[in-house]
Amino acid sequence: MLVDTMKPTDANMQSLIDQYLTEDDKCMVFKKVQSNKARGIHGGNNFVLYSTANRVKEFVENGHYLQFMAYGIDYMILKESSTFSANVNNLDSIDHLVDFASEYLYEWYQDTGNIDTDLLDRIYAWLLISPYQAMMMSQCARDHLHRTGDYLWMCTVTGSAAFKNECYDKGKALINTQIDRWLDNVSILHRGCGYANIIKPMEF
Repeated sequence: MLVDTMKPTDANMQSLIDQYLTEDDKCMVFKKVQSNKARGIHGGNNFVLYSTANRVKEFVENGHYLQFMAYGIDYMILKESSTFSANVNNLDSIDHLVDFASEYLYEWYQDTGNIDTDLLDRIYAWLLISPYQAMMMSQCARDHLHRTGDYLWMCTVTGSAAFKNECYDKGKALINTQIDRWLDNVSILHRGCGYANIIKPMEF
């Protein structure tokens, strides 16, 4: 009997799923599947979760997760790329980004003696976003940019960067819209959670 060595075992599938998807992520995936009336094959829901976890794995390993998270902090502070986006390539994981953010915000707090509580709360909540949630927030921009390949090549024969610039502007606008939507809808259950979890631990 031939064995398909390329097919992942149930244990390997579950390990990848648990590594890249939180329980909340899994619930969101199931809701999306149900709304689309999609069905996994050869494994049902586990196949869908495994496929999604692989996409999240690629999103993380390509550095997109950290880049998106770093830009989100910059956007909340200055509405454009700045300190966090410029330094993200020196960071290896979300934990390192959290440490970098904590040090930056603590220095800001020390220098000014004050820092906006709502901003701190939102940054703290932002840093809790899972890779799957970040991937889905950026999906609209990535989908749009994937479709631009059919005409982006024209830049090379026309000598004009107009198409490239338009793609960049549109993609950035889509990302900014998603972050604004998140900021408008995020629930801060405990006001002051940002100070309690970012600034206060640094004081000791």
